[in-house]
Amino acid sequence: MSITDTTSRTIANLVKATGLPGNTDIRLLDLKPLARNCLLREGIRTLAILAEHDDLSLTDIRIFGDKCLANVRAVLSRLGERYADIMQNAPPLYQEIADLAGALRDGYDQDLIASVLARVTEAGAPGYLLCVWAEHDVSGYGGDSEIYIDGNHGGGLCHIGGDLWAWLSQHPLTPGTPATPGDPSTWKGNRAGFDLASLPVDDGGHNFARTTR
Repeated sequence: MSITDTTSRTIANLVKATGLPGNTDIRLLDLKPLARNCLLREGIRTLAILAEHDDLSLTDIRIFGDKCLANVRAVLSRLGERYADIMQNAPPLYQEIADLAGALRDGYDQDLIASVLARVTEAGAPGYLLCVWAEHDVSGYGGDSEIYIDGNHGGGLCHIGGDLWAWLSQHPLTPGTPATPGDPSTWKGNRAGFDLASLPVDDGGHNFARTTR
C-alpha cells in the first residue's frame, strides 16, 4: 500500500508512519487553521491523542467536516512520505536510532542520558558518548551539563560536533532541525579542556560530574 494513499489507511497508521513522537503538539503540523482549531477545541492536542480517533469520530466534531478530515490525512501522509524517504536514504546507523530524534528536546536526567547515549554509542559512534554534569550528590547528577565524545576511550574528550546535538535536542518538526544526526565522522568537535581523570565521580556508564558532595 502506498504511503500516499490517504483513503484506506487508518488515522493511527498514518500517525505511526510519520515517525514522530506521540507527544508531538499538533500545532507543529502544517494543518489549515479550521482543522487545527477544531482538534484543539476537542482536546486533541498531540499525535498520540489523534491516533486514538477514526474518521467517523473526527467528522463528528462540530464544523470539522470532510474537508478538514482530508487536510489531516494529507498532512500526515506527507509527513509519512518524508520519513520514508529519510529512512530509505539513511545509513545503517541511523536505522537503529531513528526513534531518538528529539529525545532530549524537553530536557533530560541521568536515566534518560544513560539510555540515549548508550544507544547512540552502541549503534556506531566514533567514540564513547558521555554527559558531564556540574555536580553529584545523594540525589544524583544535576546542574549544568554538556555532552562529550571520548574519541579513544581513554580520556581524549572532544565536544560533540556536526548535527548530532541539534538532532537529539530539537523537535523533528522545528524549522532548521536536521533530518538525521549526520555522518558520525562529523561528531568529534574541538578538544575539551579536561580529561576524564580529572572528574571525581561517574556512574560507570554515561554520567560524570565535575564535583561531588
